[in-house]
Amino acid sequence: MKRIESLKPNQIFVFGSNANGNHAGGAARQAVESFGAVMGQAKGLQGQSYAIVTLDENMQKVSLDYIGEQLGELNDFAKTNKDKVFLLTLIGCGIAGFSIKEIKSEVAKIEWTNNVDIPEEFRTIRAFKGLNEDMTCRGYQFEVGKEYEEDKAVACKSGFHACCNPFDVLNYYPLVDEGGKITRFAEVEQAGMVDNSERDKTCSSRIKIKAEIGLPGFIKACVEWIKEVTNPSKVKTNGDLTDNGGDYAQIGSSGDSAKIGSSGDSAQI
Repeated sequence: MKRIESLKPNQIFVFGSNANGNHAGGAARQAVESFGAVMGQAKGLQGQSYAIVTLDENMQKVSLDYIGEQLGELNDFAKTNKDKVFLLTLIGCGIAGFSIKEIKSEVAKIEWTNNVDIPEEFRTIRAFKGLNEDMTCRGYQFEVGKEYEEDKAVACKSGFHACCNPFDVLNYYPLVDEGGKITRFAEVEQAGMVDNSERDKTCSSRIKIKAEIGLPGFIKACVEWIKEVTNPSKVKTNGDLTDNGGDYAQIGSSGDSAKIGSSGDSAQI
């Protein structure tokens, strides 16, 4: 994660602190010196910063459950302050001594509002994207290996869109367009602020075009997705994945948006 040197007027620096509010080192010290954090205030909003306690009064690690609880409080606070963007740093992974994997496990439990920017180390989403013949999409020129960023992630309005379920890419890009041109498919990594309000795609403020996979790679990704969702330990017998009739059934014999179906207006195969 890049060091945050400055903030826009609407941005809030989220850092890890101790229960004494002694912001003497690491990101906490930076919060005091640059972003309005208050010595003696252990948690919550202070200036253009927001503290999450990762060490107790004796400078010992707090529980991961307590960190998760505070992350939930941050998310709730962000929901009621949509005019602000909360930049989560690698809380707990410096002086406190937690591993990225430990904090990432708590981050993953929360359905984040789209005005909290999660660092890639805590959340990177593997997804798939269709691109035009010239590697463009919605006016953006993309290139394999490069990362792109926007200030916001609002589905269908701003940010970058991709699909965790590769079949859903076909809702936006056909295998072959009307001019006979084959869609270029890519595996991507999404991060930052994420908006999951649309059923069949994810919108993120950051995206990296990891690799162009071509049609064979896309078909392979679809097969792997089928194998994953039909794993006996994960199959839903009465939900969206295996329902044979619902309009959004993913593996069904009918339904208007069935991905693998024998009927339905948008059946893919």
